[in-house]
Amino acid sequence: MRIQLPVWALSFGLVLAVAPFSLVAQNGTLTGTLTDIEFGTPIASAGIEVLRSGGTTTLTNASGQFTISLAPGTYSVVISTLGYRDHREDGLRIRAGAATTFDLQLTSQALELNPIVVTASRGPEKKY
Repeated sequence: MRIQLPVWALSFGLVLAVAPFSLVAQNGTLTGTLTDIEFGTPIASAGIEVLRSGGTTTLTNASGQFTISLAPGTYSVVISTLGYRDHREDGLRIRAGAATTFDLQLTSQALELNPIVVTASRGPEKKY
């Protein structure tokens, strides 16, 4: 027994099978790793913000790595994390279906807290 399907059914099935792949292929990815410039250790939980992308943000994982899916175009990225200088990178180009790698070494920055000044002097005791 031979089953014959109409041509339109085969075409529709092919479109459904290929459609998810074509939608994914339209975006590109920005991947990278953040490390400490002095020690070479990965920087976890650093904030990665892609400007002009509708508020796309992510955090680095425990290995200092990140991946963001973006529409093709040219973007600016701001990286910020506690204990390191913020960094802005302009002109990162994302191509459809391709991965753009952006590895960065950040410079540590001492945190300045509100100082507390304590003074003492020795003098005659006052009796009340």
